[in-house]
Amino acid sequence: MLDFTLNQQTLSITGALVTEQVAGLAPSVTADFEKIDLSGVCDFDSAGLAWLVTFYAPLGCAFINLPSSLRKLADLYGLTPLFEPA
Repeated sequence: MLDFTLNQQTLSITGALVTEQVAGLAPSVTADFEKIDLSGVCDFDSAGLAWLVTFYAPLGCAFINLPSSLRKLADLYGLTPLFEPA
């Protein structure tokens, strides 16, 4: 299960960003934040990465505290610029 917590200007996502969790899921929080904290992401796959890119990258917010393996997956798919600090 994914959990979304909005604290000041940071949206924290906690849980597993995997196919089973994100398939058909539209985020409930899509505005009023500048950063997305991914330090609470315990597992992910390419579907989770695609979900982040589809729903949150267009908002122009900064992704922070990416797990190193998520950064490697972004590198593999050529998505590194989306996850670089502003």
